[in-house]
Amino acid sequence: EMCDGGNPTTAIFTFWGGANGKLAVEKSHKADPTSFFPLLQKACDQGWLLTNTFKNLDVKAPKAGKCGEAVLDSGLVGGHVYSILKVVEANGEQLVCCRNPWGTGEWTGKWSDRNDYGEWTEEIVAATGYVDYNDGTFYMSIADFVASVGTVHYARTFGPQWNQVTHYGRFKSDCATAKALWAWQGRSKDELTIAAGDTLCIEDMTPGWWKGTVEGKPDASGYFPWNYVALDDRPVARFDLSGEAKDGHPMEVVINLVQPNVYRKRQFYTRDDGQIYKDVRYERLQLLIIDEGGN
Repeated sequence: EMCDGGNPTTAIFTFWGGANGKLAVEKSHKADPTSFFPLLQKACDQGWLLTNTFKNLDVKAPKAGKCGEAVLDSGLVGGHVYSILKVVEANGEQLVCCRNPWGTGEWTGKWSDRNDYGEWTEEIVAATGYVDYNDGTFYMSIADFVASVGTVHYARTFGPQWNQVTHYGRFKSDCATAKALWAWQGRSKDELTIAAGDTLCIEDMTPGWWKGTVEGKPDASGYFPWNYVALDDRPVARFDLSGEAKDGHPMEVVINLVQPNVYRKRQFYTRDDGQIYKDVRYERLQLLIIDEGGN
């Protein structure tokens, strides 16, 4: 009862484990919504747990949800998390069945309980198992779903036929280093002047600009363009995978990288303005996958 929102991916992963991520809705899916249906269908067929959000397209939505969310004229709640229960393809229709976890508040467009277009024929009802009941469960066409959806999250669990290998590692506590590819002349007092070939200690990475010091000059810290340097490799672990095809199918491997939840750590740092803040930053990492040919 103390839950007040959060990330659906984190929620389903915490409860059921496995691997998690997003099914991205690309421009190609917007142009042809039916191309997104197979992704949902495959995920449902394999038992993946799916959730989704809907975009708040109506910024002046007059109604409010249980926590102040925008309730749109379509009945959808902007930014709210829904469950995707199943997808059905029947009589040339591709339908997505969603559920509002509040148990109330449903889609009011085509394929809703209103049946404004007489779309719920006996054949479709039999194929979907549709029941006209105000329980937060509703159907949408794949076109309406793709047009309205914000994100689709999944949690993929694994059965007993899988073998699991867990490896724990630790990042080095000293700073990451980089080599300057080109010289950069700082243009303000918070920018760092560097020369080509300098070794830099990286303190922070922000989009476009990194912050650090030149080796041997720890007191002079500043920002510089990230693309003026090349980050030095610092391998943490290496795994060599080998396996044999079974029944003509190649070995399937799922790699899941997990870092401890920084919000549960009592770690703090002092900002440039002297304020002490909780450190909720994650270590940056890179995963390299190389095939047997070295590519």
